[in-house]
Amino acid sequence: MKKSKIKIPKLSIVILLFITVVISFAQEKIEKKPLSIEDYGRWRSIRSAAISENGVWVTYGYRLLEQDDTLFVKNLGSEKMYQIPRGTGPKFSDDSKWIAYTINK
Repeated sequence: MKKSKIKIPKLSIVILLFITVVISFAQEKIEKKPLSIEDYGRWRSIRSAAISENGVWVTYGYRLLEQDDTLFVKNLGSEKMYQIPRGTGPKFSDDSKWIAYTINK
């Protein structure tokens, strides 16, 4: 039985070594900023994402941690956008002509 040897060209080894060195230097230059208490108030989350039955309307809620939600309703055909401050829980009608939502106090 013959033993087969895998031959790797020397150029491939040099290129692989070069890439490894470049990546390691790139990672050292990235400075990570630690989060502070003030940063927490700027965090945002998306809520209440929905699309109407006919695919024309889209909703999503955008929430800041220290502020009220804002509900966005967008018509994908006309690009018309509605913003509803303190709006949550959107529900489209079966015919996609109406939307119901709650306004938080």
